[in-house]
Amino acid sequence: TTKDNSITDYNFVAVGDWYCNEETKKTINNILEIHPELIITTGDQVKESPSAQCWMDMSKPIHDKLKIAIGNHDAEFANIYKQIVDYHQLKSPYYSHDLKNVHFISMSTEHPYEKGSKQYEFIKNDLKKTSNNPEIDWIVVHQHKPLYSTKQDKQEAEQLRDIYEQLFQKSDVDLVISSHNQYYERTYPILYNAE
Repeated sequence: TTKDNSITDYNFVAVGDWYCNEETKKTINNILEIHPELIITTGDQVKESPSAQCWMDMSKPIHDKLKIAIGNHDAEFANIYKQIVDYHQLKSPYYSHDLKNVHFISMSTEHPYEKGSKQYEFIKNDLKKTSNNPEIDWIVVHQHKPLYSTKQDKQEAEQLRDIYEQLFQKSDVDLVISSHNQYYERTYPILYNAE
């Protein structure tokens, strides 16, 4: 429901940890069947490959609808990172985009994100501008590494949470989508350091 109580239909897909294998083909075929308006990724388009060419070839049918986040495997090797950034015509590994009245922020957990970093300042300013935009009803962040994790990279999750969770709450971010851990976790709505 939007601010004026009208209902808007959305058809977007979020996918992460794609790699380049038979499961990737199945995922892309499943996406094509539902004809989404937008496909956001949470990173790791490739894994342990000498090139991103397989990903670029495989993702051609959905390329025009993709808005990617950078994952650790995407950033691990300079040549793969450059291929991915060039293929998706990214000027920066973090950016924002809109679909109807939904504002998306693609954050890079693989580039400096601490307070005072260029990325932090971009996100803070983007959220301030978006929070005051009456045309935007929803704010979604998509990134690779999660703010919460029960099994791996707990310290990095805590660091991300300490830096961004209050900012996200203050700016009324509605949803944060991430991957990396390769298992499903979700929470009830939570407040920073509240029980």
